[in-house]
Amino acid sequence: MSISTKFLRAFTFGIAAVGLAVAGPANAKVEGDTIILGSAISFTGKYATNGIHAKNGYNLGVKRVNETGGVRVGGKSYKLKIIYYDDESTPLRTAQLAERLIKQDGVKYMLRPYSSATTTAIAPITEKYKIPMVEAEGASRGLFNKGYKYLFCVISTSEQYLASSIALAAEIAKKNGKSPSSVKVAMAFENDPFSQDVRAGVMDDLKKYGMKAVIDDKLPRDLSDMAATLTKVKALKPDLLVISGHSKGAATAARQIKEMKIKTPMIAMTHCESAKVIKKFGASTNGYLCPTQWAETLSYKGQYFVLMGHLSPIDGVGPEEIGLTELEGRLSAGGINEVILATNPTVEGEATAHYIAQLCASHNVDASRIAHGVPVGGELEYIDGNTLTHAFSGRRKL
Repeated sequence: MSISTKFLRAFTFGIAAVGLAVAGPANAKVEGDTIILGSAISFTGKYATNGIHAKNGYNLGVKRVNETGGVRVGGKSYKLKIIYYDDESTPLRTAQLAERLIKQDGVKYMLRPYSSATTTAIAPITEKYKIPMVEAEGASRGLFNKGYKYLFCVISTSEQYLASSIALAAEIAKKNGKSPSSVKVAMAFENDPFSQDVRAGVMDDLKKYGMKAVIDDKLPRDLSDMAATLTKVKALKPDLLVISGHSKGAATAARQIKEMKIKTPMIAMTHCESAKVIKKFGASTNGYLCPTQWAETLSYKGQYFVLMGHLSPIDGVGPEEIGLTELEGRLSAGGINEVILATNPTVEGEATAHYIAQLCASHNVDASRIAHGVPVGGELEYIDGNTLTHAFSGRRKL
């Protein structure tokens, strides 16, 4: 899933379904038939990469909502517009701009900034003025134990991000006839609220399986060099390396892991996607475990094979770069009856699905694809033609 798509989902769900339901347009800043939203977000500084991704997602969300009739409240349709300010990746500046958006610009709905630190700075302000704020990237647990009534989050909290990597390491150990407690884990986390919460989740799971951390390094914020930690990793040879920071930190880690020829069997890392580690470092990232938002309550009860992106020859991303060599190995080993594909309905997603379908056919394995179409809770009058076409083709008998 692309970063912009993730923010689009958060935007359309949070704003259309939550924000407007809380206050209603009568209390909103409205110019004609347009509701004005506000966002103080990072276009410069440490969080700029993710801040720009978030803005792109918000803009895509506004475009999608407006093209499909706007937000309908009380029998009237409203278009959406966003006022942006650059918070320079600084929590104090974020708080100042929140006051400006609310008191000077008069906005009544806020789209959160990027990062737990800046969201922590802005949350008390939106709470004080009773301004609904939808957020999709402030995941620190500290945001959710203060009883905020106007903060709406559409993601899991940060302690869950990499905890599952411990469970996977335990599962692999059992399959190899070893005790999960024998697994050696190396940890390296930036010293910020998000990453330290990620660490807390990992530590909880280490205790659960009786594992020990052979390395537990606290890295500086805005990480630019982790050679010292990786030197220890090379010497101690852990079974799992767990890293958390932000986009710059992820890119730094992936680059130095490749340069220093680190051969740790499993590497779990946050922000792989926004750091574009697959595009930048290619096959050296095969086997990376990268967190994404996923509903554990889904009814599917099979095994998952996570692709490291999609095929994109223009960008130099081929089958090997996204892990299809490993998938073919699984198919060759037998025991698989069907592969269910879940790729985006884009040119790259379609090409990737077609390639995998051919791969499955060569091993006499059925390939199917999840349905596309009208989302649960969607209204037909706002659905575009392409989505309806997919919905018709995926129809089933009642």
